[in-house]
Amino acid sequence: MKSYQLRNEAPGLLGVSRRVYCIECYSVIGVDHPTYEEAVFLNFPEHSNNQGDLSVPLTAYIMMNDYTEAIGPMPMEDVPLFTTLRFKQEEDRAFAITAVSAAFTRREKARDGISFTELIDQIGGTVILGLEPGTTNF
Repeated sequence: MKSYQLRNEAPGLLGVSRRVYCIECYSVIGVDHPTYEEAVFLNFPEHSNNQGDLSVPLTAYIMMNDYTEAIGPMPMEDVPLFTTLRFKQEEDRAFAITAVSAAFTRREKARDGISFTELIDQIGGTVILGLEPGTTNF
């Protein structure tokens, strides 16, 4: 595994997500972001064998600005959908949903094992690519 970050910017800005890739097949294993508070694990089911527990009822879609039909069928569940949390009003509405707020709250008591953030640190940290905003090629 290897972790990469597009830019080294202040938390909350674009480009600070740390993406962990398999160094053999380049599949995205997962994504970490400072706003996840070590309580959220973002992965892409189409990039890996997803064994996550999806039995928890869906309460909201968030960060849907990049979602396309190429990713999968358009969301049909009747739950709140948030395109981005760029605007304070939209962020406030999303985090007014108890389950959303709870998901992004740092846990008081650690779970068994280690967090994804800790795993990234254990594999040698993150390579910062230093790309300029809008760069599409490496």
